[in-house]
Amino acid sequence: MVPDAAYVKVLYAVSTSLTVVLGWVVWKHREKSGAVPLFGSIAGAAWWSAGLFLSSVVSDPDLSILLGRFYFVGVVTMVASIALFALEYTGREHLVTRRTVALLSIHPVAVVFLAFVNPGNVFYASIVADPSAVTGFSVERAIGFWIHVAYSYGVTLFVAVLVFEMLYRSRALYRGQIVVLAAAVLSPAAANLPTLLNVVSFDTTPIGFVASNALFTLAITRYRLIDLAPIARDRVLDTVEDAVYVVDRDHRIVDVNPSARELAERTSGADELVGRDISDLLSPLPEAYELYRDIVETGEEQTTEFPLDGRHYDIEATTIDDSRGSHVGWLFLVRDITVRKRREQELKRRNEQLNEFASVVSHDLRNPLNVADGYVDLARTTGDVSHLEEVDATLDRMEAIIDDVLALAREGEGVTDPTPVGLQSVAEAAWGNVDTADGTLRIVDDVTISADRDRLARLLENLFRNSIEHGLSDLSDEKQFVGIEVGTLGESSRTTGFYVADDGPGIPESKLDQVFESGYTTAEDGTGFGLAIVKQIADAHGWNCSATESDRGGARIEIRGVTARLDEQN
Repeated sequence: MVPDAAYVKVLYAVSTSLTVVLGWVVWKHREKSGAVPLFGSIAGAAWWSAGLFLSSVVSDPDLSILLGRFYFVGVVTMVASIALFALEYTGREHLVTRRTVALLSIHPVAVVFLAFVNPGNVFYASIVADPSAVTGFSVERAIGFWIHVAYSYGVTLFVAVLVFEMLYRSRALYRGQIVVLAAAVLSPAAANLPTLLNVVSFDTTPIGFVASNALFTLAITRYRLIDLAPIARDRVLDTVEDAVYVVDRDHRIVDVNPSARELAERTSGADELVGRDISDLLSPLPEAYELYRDIVETGEEQTTEFPLDGRHYDIEATTIDDSRGSHVGWLFLVRDITVRKRREQELKRRNEQLNEFASVVSHDLRNPLNVADGYVDLARTTGDVSHLEEVDATLDRMEAIIDDVLALAREGEGVTDPTPVGLQSVAEAAWGNVDTADGTLRIVDDVTISADRDRLARLLENLFRNSIEHGLSDLSDEKQFVGIEVGTLGESSRTTGFYVADDGPGIPESKLDQVFESGYTTAEDGTGFGLAIVKQIADAHGWNCSATESDRGGARIEIRGVTARLDEQN
């Protein structure tokens, strides 16, 4: 098959021109991952086409043959560069080492040497001037040439396998890019086959270059081949702990990372996200949906927070523009801020605690200090040292207040290492630490729970002391002791609770919500911190406490949400 030589020359010229233009475009983005080896491959193709074109237009047969040998520089450059590009593009850039480059350089050096020197006619059996050929010469290929062909096609097949393997594991956003890229890589090899099989009498590879150039142009302009690095995205996006959603201009989800998929399963039960409308995903989350509407309408970066399943999340929405400034979609970054919120809440609690301490110093301590100061002045004026006994009592009260304030500060720290403890054994130990001459203790039942033993004992001590101190005011001749009872509250197989009840005067219903506040007391000499410390210790364990009336008309303090340890011994 011998086509008109003029058409073949035009084909060579067009292929050379298009490849040079494409190479210039890629070179402008040479700082991007994989761009340099891609440029090397395109430059090799341009050299190949240019060598064929020049050999077809010169009239000197010897110059045509020289150019025919010379274009092999482009052939081997193209083969080696496309291999390096495939390694970088598919995430195997760690293999692009000096050793790899040196190994890939063996083939180009050997082929160029054989093409020019051809010792023992190992590369060409013959290469002679032929005015009837488009290039002005004809060749008879030898074993060295066919080894070169086998190697080149082997590299092309290797590149194709890498690209198609990436196609298999790639997400929807990059599949179009990868399909086009694979076709661009295979086009020159496919176009070269008719020449190798002697179906035609001229080199048809530039036809593949034209097709490849068109496909590379499509990949760059339509699928942003140079702007996006899929494997870099996989390396970063798949390992980041934050949930990431990529949404296109048609409001469809085009990419997600594993964290985003896991979050979506919890919010909407969705497992397949890519291709879905973003509104389907955000409908169960009003705050996030409102954020999406705002960014679509304004095009400005937006952030908001929302709670979910007992945790807190921060969601940030930004627009995505390509390197040419064109809007292509939106990016949503969802971050779990539960730890940060807890720290903020702890800081808030600490600040409130500091305010309480300031109140104690300015009020609760100032009052007895003024009283003591007055008795000292009275003793100094009258010379009656008996007034100092009142000063001593006032100082004892100040010491009790300071001790309780310090306890509030210590007991508020979160419990991080609870151990299995028996409620009965801790209650009995706590009872021994309290002045219980006017009280009796009855333990109804026992349970093993997870707690800080010392702080649990402090909690029970305060409850026992509170019952006795308030119960003393109700003692009569017939009633000489305050009866205190400790029992358990059954909640579930994993959680339990306990209570401390007495038969004292009880707590007025209107005051049930106030008894755990710092400074609240009905006892004349009370500090008002006893039940506040109880609440601090309960909060530090993650428990809930409440006050109600006991079966015997007294006060009953209930502690709920306690982790049961039914498998442990007391």
